[in-house]
Parts: sequence; structure tokens; C-alpha cells
Amino acid sequence: MTGNLEDFLGKALIAVIFASFTVFQAAAIFAMMSHPEGSALWALALTSKVFSLVFMLLVVYLTVTRLPPISGAAGIEPRVSAITGTFILMLLIVLPAQTLRPWQLYFSTALIVVGTLLSIYCLYRLGRSFSIMATARKLVSDGPYALVRHPLYFAEAHRAAEGLRAMVTNRATVIRRAAGVAAAAGLLPQPQDIPV
Repeated sequence: MTGNLEDFLGKALIAVIFASFTVFQAAAIFAMMSHPEGSALWALALTSKVFSLVFMLLVVYLTVTRLPPISGAAGIEPRVSAITGTFILMLLIVLPAQTLRPWQLYFSTALIVVGTLLSIYCLYRLGRSFSIMATARKLVSDGPYALVRHPLYFAEAHRAAEGLRAMVTNRATVIRRAAGVAAAAGLLPQPQDIPV
């Protein structure tokens, strides 16, 4: 597949997927607003959803307006890794919910908001160089990119870790499920591949 065709198809697919997420998130926000609780936790959860919506809108906008690629990684593995890394966190939805104390729920939601704001800031600084695939566009080396090589990954990992902590009942469950997902994704050696 030629570079331009691959970039166009990737751009179209990501824009459609994230635009769909944006519609669902907007619907969730409107549903929350039509049944306001008036509590501080409700306001914090609404804030989290609004910032997530802003993040998704920014992904769509920057994907559609991104710069053309200068070069990209060769082979299928970088593409599979990029897509897996982007969407694997959606598996959090299937994890069992944990009953948290109110202070834990406030704290966890607040940290998710912080992670989302960091993600928005990193994405904003990356600008039109944003791409899910390992593709060179314009080098960004200022802002958070002057401090950390992949600050957007850090921010997303922070947000995901807080979401995971809020959803999973104990560490053993987290480890078992993470190992299962990693094994299913081929990221862990299979028993037949381990030398004895």
C-alpha cells in the first residue's frame, strides 16, 4: 500500500472511530445534565466527561488536519502495536466495578481529570504532528516534549491506571487480567516458547 493511501485510510478510520466516541460521550454528558444530582462527585464526574469529550474532539480535529508523513515505520508490527496501544484500554469496560469509599471515588475521579487535562495539553502541543501510527511528521521538542520523550503516553497511562484502580477489586485480579490480555495479544511468551 502506498504511503499516501495508507495515511488517508488511517486518517479516515481514526476520524470516524473517534467521531463516534465523541457522539456517545456527548450523549452521556446530556444524559447526566438532564438528571443533575447536585453533589460534588456528580460535578467532578461531569467535568471528567467534558474533558474527555474535548480530548476526543481534539483527536478528530488533529487527525483530519495533520501534516503529511515524512516517513513511517516499516512492517506490520508497528501498526499492530499502535492500534493495540490505542484501543486496548477499552477493555477496562469489562472489568468488574469496585465499591469505593466516597473519598476514594473523589480522589480517583480527580486524578482521572488531571490525566485527561495532561493528555489534552500534550495533544495540543503535538498539534498537527499527531498520529496514532509510528509516523514522522514534524519534530515537536518543546513544552512537555522537551521533558519526556512520550508525554502523551505518560498522561494516558496515568489516566488509565486511575480508571483501572477505581474499577478493579484487588491487585490479584488486575495482574491476572493484565497477564491474560498480554498473553492474548502475544506480548508474553507462550509455555511452549519457554526453554526448559
